[in-house]
Amino acid sequence: MKSKILIIFTILIIVSASLMFIASLQNSKKLLSPISTQSAPTPSAKPGKIKTREFQDPSGFKFSYPETLTVKSEEKLADNYYTALRLTDKKYDGGITIELTSTKYSSLADWIKANKNIAKNYKKSFLSDLDSIEVEENDKKTILAVDIETLISLVADYSKNSKSFWLESLKTVTSTFAFELPEQPPTDSSSDNVESDIIFEGEESIE
Repeated sequence: MKSKILIIFTILIIVSASLMFIASLQNSKKLLSPISTQSAPTPSAKPGKIKTREFQDPSGFKFSYPETLTVKSEEKLADNYYTALRLTDKKYDGGITIELTSTKYSSLADWIKANKNIAKNYKKSFLSDLDSIEVEENDKKTILAVDIETLISLVADYSKNSKSFWLESLKTVTSTFAFELPEQPPTDSSSDNVESDIIFEGEESIE
C-alpha cells in the first residue's frame, strides 16, 4: 500500500516538474521576441473630403453644396419671394429648402419678438456675416437670418435614416454661404465706334 502511494506521489512530482518546465520555456520565448506575439495596429482610414459644387443665385448670394445633390429653382414664386431653391439627393429622402422673402422687420431681434411661437428653444449662430438662429424640432433644422427687410430661411428636413446626411449637407451650405451679386457681362463698345464712323447724307466731313 505504501509503495503504491509512493509511486503516485512520484508521478505527480514528475508531471508538475514537466509542466513548470514547459511554462518556463514559453515565458522565455515571450521575453526574447515580444514583437512577434503582438500584431501591429491597423491604421484607421481617414474620411475623404466631400466634393462640392458652387451655386450662385441671381438674387445675390452663393454657396457650395455636395456634388451628389441636385439644385432646383422654383419658377413660380409669390410676390413676396425673391428666390426659392430645393436641394435633393437620389439616395436619401428629405432635402434642403432655401428661401429669401420680404419682411417688414429690419432686424432678426424684431422678427424673433414677433414670432415667439416659431422661434422656440433656438440657438444663436451666424450665416455669413449675419446673426442667425437655429431651431431643430419635428425632423427639421431651420436657420433664419434677416438682412435689410429680407428674411433668409434654410430648412433641412429628414428622416431618422437620412438625418446625419442632411445635417452634414446643411453644414456645408451654411459654412460657404456668402452674399455676392452675379458678375455682369462686359458691355460691347464696338457698336459705338462703328456709329461714330458713319457719315449720314447731308452731313459734311470736316478734315
